[in-house]
Amino acid sequence: MEKGEISFNPEDKRNPSWSELSIISINLLRFLDSIIKESKFDNETHKDFLKINRQFRAIGFPMRTKLITELSINPSEPEDRVQRLVAINSILEFVDFVDNELSNNGSSYFDLEDLDDYLSMDKMDFLKLWYKRLEEQTDIIKNCAKQEAESN
Repeated sequence: MEKGEISFNPEDKRNPSWSELSIISINLLRFLDSIIKESKFDNETHKDFLKINRQFRAIGFPMRTKLITELSINPSEPEDRVQRLVAINSILEFVDFVDNELSNNGSSYFDLEDLDDYLSMDKMDFLKLWYKRLEEQTDIIKNCAKQEAESN
């Protein structure tokens, strides 16, 4: 296991933490940065993505459910929880996009040239835009992790 990565066990039913979600979000940013720099998505990169995808989903979905439940029970002053929910949903949207691309291509190779077929912007500009968006959402998650650590 590399430094900064957390172990993943889908059978683990404990409450996930913001710090775990923060680490996975940072790993996802590193992943996207490598795609942008290398302009390819090969089999090895695909394996890395699937690992990050499983980790984020395993923690992101329970956190999202918890936030939605909190909002339905106590709807007063929802801004902070809504901001956290948007952060999680944005990252889930990205992993879904990449996952769908892999499924639609029928292979483990994500050809960045395919993006030009249905996007009006350049593929690298598109990925850089996603990177900026994910970076902003990761900052929100990192702040949640910091608040969580301070309260413990």
